[in-house]
Amino acid sequence: MGGNCCRYGSKPPFIADTMVGADDIVKKRIKTLVILAVVLALVVCVPLHYLGVHLGAGYNYIGWQTVAIPEFGTIKVPRDWHVTYVDQAMYLSDRPMTEEEYKIYLAGIDIDIMYPPSNLFPGAERLYVIRGAGQTNNAGYSLDRLSIDGIEVERFSISVFTMDGLNMKTFSFIVWDDSVTERTIARITRSFRW
Repeated sequence: MGGNCCRYGSKPPFIADTMVGADDIVKKRIKTLVILAVVLALVVCVPLHYLGVHLGAGYNYIGWQTVAIPEFGTIKVPRDWHVTYVDQAMYLSDRPMTEEEYKIYLAGIDIDIMYPPSNLFPGAERLYVIRGAGQTNNAGYSLDRLSIDGIEVERFSISVFTMDGLNMKTFSFIVWDDSVTERTIARITRSFRW
């Protein structure tokens, strides 16, 4: 008879031990692709997360300078802005205020020390908030209806907050110049660190 190794329906022993089914090959390839995708995601996402979290402030503010708000923290403003401190107030302008014809971009004051919260500066009173945009870093900005020397105007304002024991302290800026865009205001607000 020629041997009975290949009976009907059976495979020779050496073939049965070495053959892998097509389903097994597909499963192994899918498993390998999934592992490669996870590894690739980690290789790409971890450095991007690091850059976004740890270097994001510096990266997003190229060409900006860090400015101190005494007893509150710091903000970043465009590099060509000049800072002047007068008593409890802080001014950001296009040139030093010792020169003539300077333009004030922002004027800020510690409103808890000098005036009640509705009064931002002598002669400037916040009537109501038109719309606000809160931030998660103890800072926010809003578009306000102000009365400045009896004339009602709409101006953006930026407020930063810190805690002194159980008391919250607030430093508010009024955006005096209309050339300061809302995008710039939002970036300044996001940059606050205390």
